[in-house]
Amino acid sequence: MICVLVLGLVVRLAAMFFAPQAPSSADEGLYYRTAIDLIEKGFLHFLLTFSERSPLYPVFLAFCIKLFGNPVSALWIQALLSVFWPLILWDIAKKVGLKERFALAVALVASVFPPFILYPTRSWLAESTFTTLILLSSWLSLASSGFWSGLTWGISALFRPTGSILALGYPLSNITRLKALVIFLVGFVPLPATFFALNYFSGKESMPYGSYAGLGIVGFIKWANGPCANGTQVYAGMIQAPEGTDCNDIVWRIKRPPIPYPY
Repeated sequence: MICVLVLGLVVRLAAMFFAPQAPSSADEGLYYRTAIDLIEKGFLHFLLTFSERSPLYPVFLAFCIKLFGNPVSALWIQALLSVFWPLILWDIAKKVGLKERFALAVALVASVFPPFILYPTRSWLAESTFTTLILLSSWLSLASSGFWSGLTWGISALFRPTGSILALGYPLSNITRLKALVIFLVGFVPLPATFFALNYFSGKESMPYGSYAGLGIVGFIKWANGPCANGTQVYAGMIQAPEGTDCNDIVWRIKRPPIPYPY
């Protein structure tokens, strides 16, 4: 297993030599702009105004930029965390009954699986931190740490709202005792519920986490404020609409130009 971990580390360090130096895609640009806004205007302003995504990835990105002065630091942290994914999967595989050699094969595949390398080292997106938390929560659940499993799963839902949907599958479907269910929910519910209430009472749309994320199923924004802002690229699916398109009666996906780094 040590050799597998070393292999995963070497592969990710090599990938970081080719890492981009600044966010460029639409979603990355949104996270980056939000992180900068959080740094400049404060956490309270962020809580009361941000509504297009689950809240914690911009907080994570802002923390990295504030602490290290460079957004690439977030990729480094994601890459280092992903080194431990094979270890967690190896132990999960053993806990669910796989033989040692099959568990080791699972870990080996995870250490060189391309998305497990490219997402953490190339993307300023929530998937990497979300994956870390989901794996950790699953491992804690198998280790009979119900409260900590629920808490970790609740935190993951604030990185990606699909965490709430996934909780209906595993571990909730595997909890057979009422006491264990209550313990899990005590850990899981408070954080997502707090942000749901905050969105509701601060005048945002009445849905968990953010108006973009919806229930984790809806993947678009309804833009209902008249003509699109000058310079905004508007997409319906993958089709670009002309600049200045009237968005009143159309459900669009917004792609805004990222702010170049350094800010």
